[in-house]
Amino acid sequence: MADLKSVFHEWCSKNKVEPKFEVRPTGPKHRQRFLCEVRVPNYPYVAAGNSTNKKDAERNAARDFMSFLVRTGKVNASDIPADAGMAAIAPATNADGRGDRYGSQR
Repeated sequence: MADLKSVFHEWCSKNKVEPKFEVRPTGPKHRQRFLCEVRVPNYPYVAAGNSTNKKDAERNAARDFMSFLVRTGKVNASDIPADAGMAAIAPATNADGRGDRYGSQR
């Protein structure tokens, strides 16, 4: 099964950019969460992800950046393996290939 963080790292390698992951704890010690921000050189977008552990926070931030790349047309949703879990954020299309994320005509 492909992981979106792995897909994200493959995209970064292919485009010769080095992502910078920053993870910091948030919240009280007894209910601590972690916030991860990902920055990629030459891209103004700062992706964010949070979770109860660092690994999942990083995974969620990578997912957010991949979603940004799909929304801006830098990556085709169809180029992401189906088992990577991107289907939930890929834009929906109508039978004729047009439409917004909810499938309505433009």
